[in-house]
Amino acid sequence: MTQPDKQTTARTSASDASNVGFAMSLMPWSVGTRMAMTWLEGATRIQGEWTRFVAERLAKDAEMQHALLACQSPTEARQMGTDFLHCAVSDYLTETARITAMGSHLSQDAGL
Repeated sequence: MTQPDKQTTARTSASDASNVGFAMSLMPWSVGTRMAMTWLEGATRIQGEWTRFVAERLAKDAEMQHALLACQSPTEARQMGTDFLHCAVSDYLTETARITAMGSHLSQDAGL
């Protein structure tokens, strides 16, 4: 069995080092791509959640308008308005907590 000469060994070592260097240079791109995909998927989920919430709130707003048109006294209208505002504030606080939690999970999933 013959031993490889010094020139062949040097060329192979340089080629191996070049391949390792190239693979390492791609590493940040793969990490960045994975992070970008995680962010995009998370942002899409958050946007979907926000869209669902807005649609639900708009439906409640329309119901309130119909109910106000049907009320019989200013006292009844005032009570309906008070109830509506309490419900709206509660809904917005709950949704804010939900979106914040989704964002927090997204940051963790992205490795931040």
